[in-house]
Amino acid sequence: MGKRWSFNLEYGAHSNRAKNPLYKNPLSVGFDFETGRHVFQLHFKNSQFMNANTALGNSTGDWTDGDFHFGFISRSF
Repeated sequence: MGKRWSFNLEYGAHSNRAKNPLYKNPLSVGFDFETGRHVFQLHFKNSQFMNANTALGNSTGDWTDGDFHFGFISRSF
């Protein structure tokens, strides 16, 4: 979106969620911005996990119930 910031949206649709209604389709909304030497990433998602295997397969939060998690990552270069 810009040279120093971006808005991110990620959604994973699963066709077999009816077999196990405990897990939800993963949805993540994020904002990244760069300050020159640092990159800050702020994420709101319905999964407690950050790695792809568990975030895509084990998301239990439901956005319609307000059940989401906040994550923050900072990297320096």
